[in-house]
Amino acid sequence: MNKKITTQTQKANRPKGYRGCKGSLPLPLPAEGPSESPRRAVKIYDTTLRDGAQSVGVSFSLEDKLRMARALDDLGVHYIEGGWPGSNPKAIAFFKEAGKMRFKNARMTSLKYISHLTAEVSNQPAPANLPFVGSHAFAHKGGIHVSAVNKAPATYEHIVPGCVGNKRFVSISELSGKSNILARAHDMGLKVDKKSPDVQRIVQRVKELESKGYHFEDAEGSFELLSKSLLGKLKTYFTLYGYRVMIWKNAEDETWAEATIKAAVPNHETGTTKTPDTEEHTSAGGKGPVEALDNALRKVLEKFYPALKEVKLMDYKVRILNETDGTAAVTRVHIHSKDKKRKWGTVGVSDNIIDASWQALTDAYIYKLKKDEENQEKAR
Repeated sequence: MNKKITTQTQKANRPKGYRGCKGSLPLPLPAEGPSESPRRAVKIYDTTLRDGAQSVGVSFSLEDKLRMARALDDLGVHYIEGGWPGSNPKAIAFFKEAGKMRFKNARMTSLKYISHLTAEVSNQPAPANLPFVGSHAFAHKGGIHVSAVNKAPATYEHIVPGCVGNKRFVSISELSGKSNILARAHDMGLKVDKKSPDVQRIVQRVKELESKGYHFEDAEGSFELLSKSLLGKLKTYFTLYGYRVMIWKNAEDETWAEATIKAAVPNHETGTTKTPDTEEHTSAGGKGPVEALDNALRKVLEKFYPALKEVKLMDYKVRILNETDGTAAVTRVHIHSKDKKRKWGTVGVSDNIIDASWQALTDAYIYKLKKDEENQEKAR
């Protein structure tokens, strides 16, 4: 919460419980769904602290809830749902005190966590626009709007996103200004001064790309790579010399595709000696041209970057931008990917759907490599 809110009027306008919730609860989704795990295990999810107080005449005191949480942990319960952290003063106090407790077996959970866990286990999509728990439930877009949110969040958000295990999302679009860029830069861990000309360069580049059909609201991976590239914080992981995609269809009405790629992967420098890049020239097949291209790219990169084996395609969407041009229309491709720790979106735009797909695919892999590299640096 912004600590600069000091006037009596602003304090009075804060929703009930606004002061009690600070930041998001550290509740990551499980790395893989149960069906993907080599060993199946039963996890106990207990809702006594929430559902147990729904009956007539039942009311738990703060001390009751804390003792029950400790007892559930001693019993070996894996997840304890403490309720809705921002719903009332007692719930706020409980999560504050529970945060000081050290559990042997259990993990405290909140609204967003259980919503997304249920979606993962049932293999159902979790809509971004769901109230409270959706990834865009606390989204902000326009530049002036974002600037105001940063100064006085209570005037735009009736609760702190962290109260339900969520977080604020600042989108990047043609309406973005410096405030949007600075907010996203902060989320990416970049220290950028608001007076720096780099901010204006990023804003200008985003607007140029948006005018060509790019859409960064749902492609945070591509935006992060764009920003870090303009700031000189993105290295080259591979260089493409060229690719070719061929499609066959036989008399039995069967179709398949094959992609050929020639690329170079930089070798690591040792002292003052720099060895030449390793060139790779390979091909792979697939049911369609995009799958063939993806398989060929993986075949080139995974031997140098084994971590890319963790990347899985979640969604692939194509949008025609200028319908009146028919088959010559410009297409926008959005790809959503995930690994064991995170999910991200990337985008590509071209009058050639294969090239647009290539842009989104390569951004997805480069984003994965960049984030892993940053995590390794933090761990040192």
